[in-house]
Amino acid sequence: MGSNLEQLQVFVRVADGGSFSAVARELGRAQSAVSNAVALLEVDLGCQLFERRSGCAPRLTRAGEALLSEARELLQQQQRLQGRARSLAGGEEACLRLILDEAMSYLPLLDSLEALGERHAELELQLYSGTQGDIARWVEGRRADLGLLFRQEQMPASLERRWLGNVPLVLVVGQQHPLAQAGRVSQRELACHRQLLIAPRESTYPDRERISARIWRADSLYAMAELAARNLGWALLPLHVVQYPVYREQLVTLQADWAPPAWGVELVWRRDQALGPVASWLAERFAGHLQQG
Repeated sequence: MGSNLEQLQVFVRVADGGSFSAVARELGRAQSAVSNAVALLEVDLGCQLFERRSGCAPRLTRAGEALLSEARELLQQQQRLQGRARSLAGGEEACLRLILDEAMSYLPLLDSLEALGERHAELELQLYSGTQGDIARWVEGRRADLGLLFRQEQMPASLERRWLGNVPLVLVVGQQHPLAQAGRVSQRELACHRQLLIAPRESTYPDRERISARIWRADSLYAMAELAARNLGWALLPLHVVQYPVYREQLVTLQADWAPPAWGVELVWRRDQALGPVASWLAERFAGHLQQG
């Protein structure tokens, strides 16, 4: 097989970008060089990847559609290989930059960081917090090495992701809310009252639990808890937010006749920057503490 990774990269870029000229501008190369790279790949594979019509953007053939995912996987494997090699050459990290969702700092994860401090006393840890949209953007932009966030459907292609566990959710209202004395409520009853939901920015928290036509949104789980404490609606919140001392006496937990979807927690990092030994160890601790807690 004479095809190379550069030809595969051009193939994927054209498939994503829609034209040879756009990819040529992006790569700073002549359009003929881009066209030639794809043509050589087609010769090597023995099949046509694009339909070329004068004046029209190239369209993937059936063979091109079938091979596109394979090409993506090969390029991702190359990134993993390069990242792993850099990790082995660099040895143990001297500094680890971790960004986590603002509502993620709860006991199981703090236990993990406590164990990190005891095991790696000389490590410099830089700990950041942000909203859901910040996490992937910081890691993708190399401003952080690891990101800890609630699972989202869309993730930049340059990032690897690992599921660590689920965060328990509880249904809460303020003490003076009409449902506060109900104890157990039905989905129909909840639908009659305002629901508090997270406000997505560039990405989303899980939004599958919406059941009310009347909603208010906030971009912070703690802001949602504040609104619920003021009897402005009901909310599904992570248990550790509800147990925060400020809200513990202000919120009432309800039982419902339906099971809300769990919120998964994921760890993300750049595919071309494989986890070093300290980061790998911390990922295992996160997973263990989450699944126990």
